[in-house]
Amino acid sequence: MILPILCSLALSSAPASDPAAVLTTAVLMDEEVDEKIAALGDDVEKLLALAGQLKTDGDRDGARSAFRRVIEIDDMNKVARKGLRHHFYEGKWFESYAKLSKFRRAEAKERLEKYGEVRYNDEWVSQADVPFLRMGWEKVDEEWSNPRVTKKANLIAEWKEAGLTLRKDDMTWLTEDEITEKCSQKPFQWKCGEEWLTQEEADKFHSELGQWWQLGGNYFELYTTCKWNEGNIARWHADLLYPELVKIFGKTPERPPVFVVLNSLAQYNDFAAGNQEAQRQQTEGEGFSSLHHSFFADLFFDGSEAPPLYIGAGVGYWDTENGAAWGPHSLRHAVAQSYCDSIDRSWNTISEMLDQSGGGGGQGAFDQFWKEKQIPRWLRYGAASYVERYADDRTVGFKTEPTTTFQDWSKEELKKVGMRPIEEIIEFGLTLDEIDGSSRMIHEAGAVLMYIMTANDKDVKNAHAAFKNALKKDVDTAEAVANLHKVLIEKEPNIRSWLGV
Repeated sequence: MILPILCSLALSSAPASDPAAVLTTAVLMDEEVDEKIAALGDDVEKLLALAGQLKTDGDRDGARSAFRRVIEIDDMNKVARKGLRHHFYEGKWFESYAKLSKFRRAEAKERLEKYGEVRYNDEWVSQADVPFLRMGWEKVDEEWSNPRVTKKANLIAEWKEAGLTLRKDDMTWLTEDEITEKCSQKPFQWKCGEEWLTQEEADKFHSELGQWWQLGGNYFELYTTCKWNEGNIARWHADLLYPELVKIFGKTPERPPVFVVLNSLAQYNDFAAGNQEAQRQQTEGEGFSSLHHSFFADLFFDGSEAPPLYIGAGVGYWDTENGAAWGPHSLRHAVAQSYCDSIDRSWNTISEMLDQSGGGGGQGAFDQFWKEKQIPRWLRYGAASYVERYADDRTVGFKTEPTTTFQDWSKEELKKVGMRPIEEIIEFGLTLDEIDGSSRMIHEAGAVLMYIMTANDKDVKNAHAAFKNALKKDVDTAEAVANLHKVLIEKEPNIRSWLGV
């Protein structure tokens, strides 16, 4: 039969599978390579040539043997080490990436513990310097500065030298002739870009986002799309709040904090959410602008040039044309948010966000934004609520005599709705799922701060003073914050009795 014959031929033609024979051949080949390596002695160049040839021939084991012989002779030979896939780091060769990683972890731990240093772009630098290096900042007189800020400071020095004067009413630098010809005669004119406009024209020009009025006060700088007269009142309110905020935190800003007051709810929402058509990015990461009539713009950058300039400002709105009498409340809340962030920036988080987004936008690592703060979130919002509705009437500009009319009204409002446990206020779980409750919690935090500031409770005042001292000294506030929280929880019955809730 044909089939059995074909199968028989196929079987008889196959080579015998003899494991012993295969092993003997492999040993003979290894011995042959070893002989060639031995014959070349200590001639590194010839050994490397042999290794290269063996690799080309597909004998990887033989090539590795030749490379190993080279490093027996020359331990630092780069070609042989790379041929063996070793890794060079800090003057040493590591035989595997696992060994290198283990060494680097131990090294990083030691450098951090001993010197406070971390690796950045293949250099060891102070851990505190990393955020500023990441953002492209530079050191000026041993202090980190955004190059744009440095450039502006140099320009201001030149303008002063040239005899120009800063008009804080719109933050423009003017010559003596411009002041005499345009600003000292009627009709009064404002410099808007390269044009000089009347009051009505200037108000219209500055009513657009990004073209806002800029007004400098004694302690703050205002960006506003409201008419100049309203902006001037907002500037006045902000300056009134400064002493109270200093009392609350003990620490003062290095530069005037920026706050923003917009002219309508529509503009407020547009600024918060961003506008793709106008190529304007969102300015807040959490959507909490809907909780209250003010919010903190944690994503507010000026990305018009590199490196981006982080502004991070409190934002409110004041729609005077539609009778929004609570506009001053909104702007005071915004002022406090700006003040708090200016003394407690989350530079590490901000720099990570910029690093991921390429500048001027993106949330990046903003879930860490609040964890990086030295001021607990409830206290920050509490300060904003306190100056908005609980502070002495003189502070908020309603009276010139020491009265508490507005404070008493606020306490009465609190009595109507009650107050949740102090521990829950401290946890401060703001959420968009419960807008009314979250909004109410902001004012509850303000009420707790009112107790701290005005109730004359010695234990609470001492705990508050310890927190302020730590913040002012730029040391970790965690211990002081924990103690303040402990005292407040212990004093809850006193706080409720004093507030009448």
